[in-house]
Amino acid sequence: MKKFIKILMIGFISFSCSHKTVRRDDLVVLDSIESERLKITFIDDITISNKLKWIPTYNQLNSIDSITAKAIRENSHRHYRHLGSDSIKNYYRQFICSIDSNGDSLVYINAMYRVLEFPYKNKEGKFIFKRNDWQHEINSVRDGGDSFWQILINFSRKRYILFRVNGEA
Repeated sequence: MKKFIKILMIGFISFSCSHKTVRRDDLVVLDSIESERLKITFIDDITISNKLKWIPTYNQLNSIDSITAKAIRENSHRHYRHLGSDSIKNYYRQFICSIDSNGDSLVYINAMYRVLEFPYKNKEGKFIFKRNDWQHEINSVRDGGDSFWQILINFSRKRYILFRVNGEA
């Protein structure tokens, strides 16, 4: 009975979302090479592990880019070196996609113009630089200006909730 209720709840939440039924091959599924080529990755964030997640289709990804471009245009009150509504795909973008308690599909994007490298000690005790694992771990940078920005989108309502460009040090 509990299993039936779980399945029923998942079905109900699925149908309450704005997503129509899609074929499995329409979903954005990336291996490491494709992720690097497209400069996008989907992060399975542990802080939302108990919430429902969704994977966008390629068409939904284009809609997300359109909403992001609108946010950039509406917030471009500063002079940006890299960021423009037409430069979104120049950024490495980390996506976290979830469904909130209202059944709305949310997308959080953490974007960076380049993937940072950090020093660490190898087996011989020498410091070498290693590229950050941007495909699996959220990268957090405190400054850097328009090289780093974040956006939260309510995809169900086709609007952004928050857009933030990092400050300059």
